[in-house]
Formats: sequence, C-alpha cells, structure tokens
Amino acid sequence: MNNRKTSHPFSRRGFLAAATATSLSMGLVPGSATAALKSAAPRAKPGQDRVFGLKFPPLDKVRIGFIGVGNRGASLLGNLLEIEGVEISAVCDIVSDRVKSAQRLVTAKGRAEPAGYSQGETAFEELCRRDDLDLVYIATPWDWHVRMAVSAMKQGKHAAIEVPAAITLDECWQLVDTAELTRRHCLMLENCCYGEIELLVLRMAPVRASSES
Repeated sequence: MNNRKTSHPFSRRGFLAAATATSLSMGLVPGSATAALKSAAPRAKPGQDRVFGLKFPPLDKVRIGFIGVGNRGASLLGNLLEIEGVEISAVCDIVSDRVKSAQRLVTAKGRAEPAGYSQGETAFEELCRRDDLDLVYIATPWDWHVRMAVSAMKQGKHAAIEVPAAITLDECWQLVDTAELTRRHCLMLENCCYGEIELLVLRMAPVRASSES
C-alpha cells in the first residue's frame, strides 16, 4: 500500500496549480509568460493517478522496438546488443537503408532479424501496435519524441526517449498525462551526468574552489 497519498495530500498537480495562481495574482510573472504558465495548469482526468512507485515484475527478456536508427540510433542499438536479456524485435526509420543496416547489425550478433518498418513518417505507429514489445526506444529528431512516446504508451508499451523528452510545457504534460492514464513508464534517457568525465570534473570542482580561497 502506498502511504504517500495520505501523508502528502497536497498533490504535485495541486502544488503547480497553487503556484501558478499565486504567481499570477502577485504580478510575479511577466505578461509574456502568462500563457505558458496557464498551459502548465493541471489537467487530471478520471482514472488518472501518479506513477510514483509504479512497479512491474522483472523480465528475463526485454523485447524492444527501436525507432530512429541513424547515426545516434545505430550507435545506441549497438550498445543494447551488448546487454544480456535484450531482444530487438523491431526497428523503424524513414530511410529504408538504415532499417536494413540495423537489421544486419542485429543478425551479426547472432540474434534473430528484427521486423523492419520504413513506410513513411507514421510507420512507427505500426511498430507500436505490435504485441511482442515491452518497450519502445526512441532516438529520432526532437519534434517527434512526444508523438512517438504517446503512441507507444497508448499501445501498452513503456517508452524510453533520447533527450530532450519534450520541447514545450504542453508536451511535457502530454507525457505525464499519458503515463498516468496508461500506467506505463516514460523515461528520458540522460546519463551524461554519471559519465567518467562528468564525475571527474564534479569531484575536481570543490578542490579547486578550496585551493583558491
């Protein structure tokens, strides 16, 4: 049982609504930003609930559909193929040669050839409708991220999106609302802050500040 609701009755949506209203009433928000704040107002729907603490049973094999297998996507696909328990079931790109290249990359690792989708800009929707996927990995241009993630979640799949997950506040709410309504995870794939170089710089920063004081 999740006790967060009883211990924290003032929800995230309630907080944002109150913060927005307070800022507007006190004149703390410039007129040009008023519309943007209003667009961020909570829009909870019946049956919608937070996904904090949402859990699923562990899987021995994670079946992935991969959308966007250009330079960045192909590199990430190669990384996934090095992980035990990952199955690439389908790949999608608007360039058919990229799909064929991705399929060869998978089979070169001794894996079964994934299904390929490249029939136009909306081919990803056919991939999302497959019933043999657990997660859809999205490595496409920014302006397609939200549409593809929403499609994946509505079809019962978890969504993993390269940065940025969204471009506008309204798009952010689309991801939140869809995740809460479909009870599916939506993950922004950003791990640079944990890379070797980033951690090295982080650890050097306080040392330098101390030596200069």
